[in-house]
Amino acid sequence: MADDRKTKKTDTAPRLLGRHREEATVTLTEYEIQERRIGVMKQIDEIDKIEYEKKETVDRFKSKLSEAETLLRKYKRAATDGKELREVEVDMILTRHNTVEYVRCDTGEVLRSRPASETELQERLFDNTPPQEKAFG
Repeated sequence: MADDRKTKKTDTAPRLLGRHREEATVTLTEYEIQERRIGVMKQIDEIDKIEYEKKETVDRFKSKLSEAETLLRKYKRAATDGKELREVEVDMILTRHNTVEYVRCDTGEVLRSRPASETELQERLFDNTPPQEKAFG
């Protein structure tokens, strides 16, 4: 019987079995083609904008990463050497030997010394304020 169904033609009218949606190639109107061209230009602008933002973000993160790596190296060096470079308060002291010693205020450690300049060797008779400090160097 199953074989009879395959070969037997029906005399009934066509009937709707169901409806669904699927993609199919369609021909666009001139108006739709123009809309798509405008869409292409807008998308190119959008992609350019996104690429620019991406570059800015990458640059910002590279900078943050570089700062973090620099700090890591500083901490590693300090942890390994037991020393680090830091700003400390220093007194400039003219010694009896006509040298200027740079002495840490917190520990009294002499950081360096140098020969005193002629200006530093001159006695100030009336002014008790210390000479203007020079930049470290």
